[in-house]
Amino acid sequence: MSSPQRRIAGQYRLVRELAGGGFGRIWQAHDELLDVDVAVKEVWFPPAIDPAEHSRRLEYAAREARNAAKLRGHPHIVPVYSVVIEDDRPWIVMELVRGGSLADRLVRGPLPPKEVADVAEAMLKALDAAHKARVVHRDVKPANIMLADDGRILLTDFGIAAHQDDTRLTTVGNVVGTPEYLAPECINGAVAGPASDLFALGVTLYRAAEGKSPFRRETDTATLGAVATQQPPPMKKADGLESLIFGLLDKDPEKRLTDAAALERLRGWRTGQKPPDDSPFVVVWTGREPLDTYAEKLPDQRFSQTFTGWFGTKKFAVPEVRSGWVLHVGPEYIMTTDSAERYEFTWDQVLHISIREVRDWGPHQFTVLYLTFMPGYESPMLKPAGWPYPKTSPPESILKFPVCVLGPMAPEQRAELSEALGRYGGRRWKPIAGTAEKFITRIRGWRR
Repeated sequence: MSSPQRRIAGQYRLVRELAGGGFGRIWQAHDELLDVDVAVKEVWFPPAIDPAEHSRRLEYAAREARNAAKLRGHPHIVPVYSVVIEDDRPWIVMELVRGGSLADRLVRGPLPPKEVADVAEAMLKALDAAHKARVVHRDVKPANIMLADDGRILLTDFGIAAHQDDTRLTTVGNVVGTPEYLAPECINGAVAGPASDLFALGVTLYRAAEGKSPFRRETDTATLGAVATQQPPPMKKADGLESLIFGLLDKDPEKRLTDAAALERLRGWRTGQKPPDDSPFVVVWTGREPLDTYAEKLPDQRFSQTFTGWFGTKKFAVPEVRSGWVLHVGPEYIMTTDSAERYEFTWDQVLHISIREVRDWGPHQFTVLYLTFMPGYESPMLKPAGWPYPKTSPPESILKFPVCVLGPMAPEQRAELSEALGRYGGRRWKPIAGTAEKFITRIRGWRR
């Protein structure tokens, strides 16, 4: 059992334990040869470990030192200096970073958006360097991100990292990594790649911004199921970083943001510039906003149990309570999601797109995004995503299918949505009467 004052390799005197868990413990130590403080990672082997597991952990430590050494000059990666063997166990010597981990910081609550962006930029640059060196970290999470007292943000713990030229290490019946940060493709048996690190970073940034993990459940099995099949809840505190974070959390690694694309999107957020042409339009409703506060009411109308409109007096029930949702319009598809379901409509399935303002089911105004689908395609959606509204189905004589009910949008936001629909949908986009926001249609109450 290691303890303070013990000397490792006759050179490194252990001073105090800094952290522990997983595969080892981190010690503050003093290099008595060079007279400097360092950090030493002790790879912990449990009692009665079998020879195969012993060899596997030795190999993990060797890989960590080898892979981290390739990246020791990067400003956002903790440098590794040496690895020594003591008591048939590896000890990895690295820079002593004075400060704490992102996980330690998040105990006090979420980060402000600017600090989330700072973490994102540092980690994207670190991962970009690692991926260019053909190293996949495989365990990006808050506990492995250091926030130094001098302001640096550093990635550490390459203990289960893999170089693409290494022989793959596997454990029968076991998935390497932390469940809530595993990419869906890894859960399904694929080899971890750069996109897997970026998914883990997306989970990390979501947790940093919101103060909670998007996929953590009561058991590891339930957590893995959530990662594989469920969408992250809409964000409430990201202040415009949703496009970056959701782009990293795409369950399809082919559609997930790359290091370079994510950095470009982050630069756009910092400068207030519009996203590049290949960036999707994303609008989010958190589920918290009261309908009476956020929905635009008709002029000179007051909410009551009855509403007198063009078609006479009708009684309206209070709209059902709905969870938050996301509308994504991108180069590959239109996507809507809420806490339970996600639907993607690829552009080759869409014949026409339109937006209409609907005002006839009560005193509130709703903007509805409609799609007309190609012949032969039948949508699985039972009701559109979006704001609370009575269950309805559209009159097919007007447009084929409402996919999202939007609340009030600022003119700039509507213009961005229209631009995205025109850019990605091309001739499918049919703005009516010049601008969709000016078109008001009177519809007899939609059928329940």
